[in-house]
Amino acid sequence: MLVTIRRNITLEPKYFDNKIKEHLLTKLKEDEGACTKDYGYIIRIIRIINIINNSISSSSSNTIFTLDFEAETIKPVEGQKMVGVVCMVFSGGIFLEIKSKLKVLVPLQTIIGYKFINNTFVKDDYEIKKGNDVSVLITSVKYSDGAFSCIARLV
Repeated sequence: MLVTIRRNITLEPKYFDNKIKEHLLTKLKEDEGACTKDYGYIIRIIRIINIINNSISSSSSNTIFTLDFEAETIKPVEGQKMVGVVCMVFSGGIFLEIKSKLKVLVPLQTIIGYKFINNTFVKDDYEIKKGNDVSVLITSVKYSDGAFSCIARLV
């Protein structure tokens, strides 16, 4: 999902040149992979939309820029359908990884009609094993300590 995020970025005076916007973008990109309750995981920072304001820090000669930027994020919500890659299969369920950031548990109780055989869930001629893409419906979401914990069921 593409979202607009407002953030304050501090820049040292040595970066005040004709590439200041590039320096700000480089500094912003340090936030890729971060997770917030409001926006979820920042997958990729795309561009700076607008520099809103700037001021000199009261404690140093650095400048604080307030800017809006566009980012690709992933934020899990109950009732949301997602597709992930199976990263772990065990007798109690499976774990999926979504966009290499979000881990989702699909407990055994929601894997109805499948049999667990050799680290694979099998139903008729369909197999759920490590590396497969699987569609799920998020049933529970919790945010704590800078990360989301999710439970889902197969779709």
